[in-house]
Amino acid sequence: MGKVLIDIQKRFIAKVPLKLNENSAIYERVYKRKDPLRWNRMYAHLWQQGIVEVGYDPETVEVWVLRALQTLDDNNKRIHPNLIGWSQDVVPILKNKNVMLKTAIDYDENLKDTTEGHTNEWFENFWKYGDRYFVGAVDYKWWWKENKDSSIINEIKYESLGISGKYATYKSYSGNKIEFYNNASADKNGTTGAFRDIYNAISEAKEFIFIADWSFHPYMRILHSEGGNDKSIGHILLEWARNNKVNGGQIAIHTWDHTDVAAKDEQNDNGKKHLEYINKKDFKDDKNPEFPTNLLWRASSRTDLGWSHHQKFVVLDYNAGNSKRGVKVFIGGLDLTKGRFDWYKHPIDINDNESSEFLRITNTRVLEPVDEDAEDYNDQTQPVELEPEIDDWYNAELGNESNPREYPRQPWRDIYCCVDGPTAYDVIREFVGRWNFDPAYSDAIGDDSSANIKAVQEVFKKIINSSKFVKQWGKDYHNGTFKAQIIRSITKNHWGSDQDVMTIDKKGNEYKEFQWTITNIDREHSIQDAYVEMINKAESFIYIESQYFIGSNSKWKYSPDGAGAGTNSGAKNIIPETIVNKILQKARLKQDFHVYLVLPMFPEGDPASSALQGIRDLQWTTLSYLIRAIVKAGCDVNKYLTLGFFANWGNIETINTDNDRNTSVKFNKRYMIYVHSKAMIVDDNYCIIGSANLNQRSLEGNRDSEIGVAIWSTDKDEVHPQIRDFRKDIWKNYFGLTSNDPIADFNTIQKNGRNNYNLFKDGKTKDGETIRKKGFFCSWPIDITNDNLGIRENKAQLIIDGKTSWIIGDDQCLWPTDYSDILSMDFLE
Repeated sequence: MGKVLIDIQKRFIAKVPLKLNENSAIYERVYKRKDPLRWNRMYAHLWQQGIVEVGYDPETVEVWVLRALQTLDDNNKRIHPNLIGWSQDVVPILKNKNVMLKTAIDYDENLKDTTEGHTNEWFENFWKYGDRYFVGAVDYKWWWKENKDSSIINEIKYESLGISGKYATYKSYSGNKIEFYNNASADKNGTTGAFRDIYNAISEAKEFIFIADWSFHPYMRILHSEGGNDKSIGHILLEWARNNKVNGGQIAIHTWDHTDVAAKDEQNDNGKKHLEYINKKDFKDDKNPEFPTNLLWRASSRTDLGWSHHQKFVVLDYNAGNSKRGVKVFIGGLDLTKGRFDWYKHPIDINDNESSEFLRITNTRVLEPVDEDAEDYNDQTQPVELEPEIDDWYNAELGNESNPREYPRQPWRDIYCCVDGPTAYDVIREFVGRWNFDPAYSDAIGDDSSANIKAVQEVFKKIINSSKFVKQWGKDYHNGTFKAQIIRSITKNHWGSDQDVMTIDKKGNEYKEFQWTITNIDREHSIQDAYVEMINKAESFIYIESQYFIGSNSKWKYSPDGAGAGTNSGAKNIIPETIVNKILQKARLKQDFHVYLVLPMFPEGDPASSALQGIRDLQWTTLSYLIRAIVKAGCDVNKYLTLGFFANWGNIETINTDNDRNTSVKFNKRYMIYVHSKAMIVDDNYCIIGSANLNQRSLEGNRDSEIGVAIWSTDKDEVHPQIRDFRKDIWKNYFGLTSNDPIADFNTIQKNGRNNYNLFKDGKTKDGETIRKKGFFCSWPIDITNDNLGIRENKAQLIIDGKTSWIIGDDQCLWPTDYSDILSMDFLE
């Protein structure tokens, strides 16, 4: 049982008889009105802390907890209401008999000097989470004085949902209206959906349009209306800038500079020159052909080589009525760049009627140096018209072939949302704060002068002018049913201002904007914090779509050899282990619970490259930990976990896998749907949508710059109908479901996934009368019943066409063939 458990037994069973007086606070507040759910949570938390083990009688555990509470009551004469019924409040006592038996005192007056100005709410929650850190401390006052400036404090989150102001720059606000988008469009002509709504919002904006992107392509068509001839996003923005220049309208576009890495992005990195050419060509008959000075563009680099600015959003103003403007933001995984336009049918074959939208050729001009030996590529201004490029027939692996239309298109799966309300105003702060600082780096390209910085700051001054804009906290306007918070991964040296920009906060106090508030650290990782918070609060299910899933490397006791592999990989975010803990907690409570995790079939690009093999290695090691932790605990993995990918395919006579990969892909006409989403839905009540993947570079805070929005219902006890309907729409289209209950559907989802995978690998859309293609979800061909977690007997390949590598077990792959050494008891920490 372990020394701690023996000590508990000696102290609380052998030596402290339980005497419950009917008049005592314990009896009245806890025992008499005992809530089964609270006791179940308490039992689960005690198990997580290692105090109880599988098989312990819950009634015995309850007695231990009651005795601990009685100890508090006897020593302090009062038990704080927030301590009642929550196991984390008694765990320190159960763990160590010397731990703070005077915690529940009436500290309203007694702690003022100790906390030095911190609120009682802060200290209350400090105690709530404190058992993680100061078990064994005798005097909490001493501990606080010694550690109040310590980085340990940064790990204590004290808001019930939403990340505190010491760990997140932006606060959570009620009153937000949210629109959810399942892909960039709802149909092939872009009649409705994210891109159509962005276009409409641009058309209606009067004061400003701010765009942040990882990649921005001026020639990209945001609309695909029937009949074609749609304007490029560059033309749309130029037209707006020209029409709104007189009234002071301002556009600013801020992207990541790709030019210092191997994967160059010519349209993005020369965005200003492309915009200038579009202006010259499309507005040549205008009386004022000059480029509008109120359209600013900049591409800037992260400080450290290898990391990127990965934020993606469009924030702008709209007519809020009563002669005032409001602010809304479109945010999520979509960039305004090639390949992103898609809808739920995800066509891949040029002969498919649904593909007709992608077959129009856009006369895209690409800037090339006039002099190929020119020293400065960016100084070449004369455009040279090359062969027209196909606008949206996109495939990152095979798009550079001589005729890319002979190959399957790579469908694009993304999740996006629009936030209208007080939270949207913080995205303007985010944009202006980055725009203020990023010109400090010498390799910034584009509009980075002091005048350009001032022009964007002037927009910020407009939105805090209550005579012109709705107040950020104005209740008369912000009456939505969602609470929301902007969350980030970002470093201090890429956001802020050297200037004093003063505003008035909601209490009427003067407030200094763009100040770094994260305590004792130069980075923010509130995105990771928000994921952890929501996973911990999950009661029924978690649904995740992510481009990558890598983390919890401290839990890997074994890692295969290969590129990027090993426990020193630095993949230390705790998302995977948080999911594992939640599953095991629910399993021990015998409660229904399920986690759905959808990833791309393989990372975007050449699946045989060493870089992608390295990513797959780390990802498989993470998934292996996820599965084995559940198996080791004696739980049925399939009951709690569903893993898979999305794909599209048609029916062909014979599958070709004997030739090289390119030939086979061309012949077989099947391809993964590339999951680029970065989203999680929990219990149809909470969700996160943003730009951050579930890997270290997105979550650590000092690598890629990321942004997202955490969203939850104002009524925490109810399923939010909008989130529920959004999730149902996803599951209907991708899982092939019609049922409403996610818990009841996991068996159907897994069955459909297994059938779909077998159909996919065989090039069929049906097999007999009962097995038919349903949705797009394919289960990973992992045999969880096999001791080696091997692939199924048919040895279907992860990269279906060609012989690049197996899911696991192939000598050419980075994953080992023999897992026997990691099935030992010491596999997990």
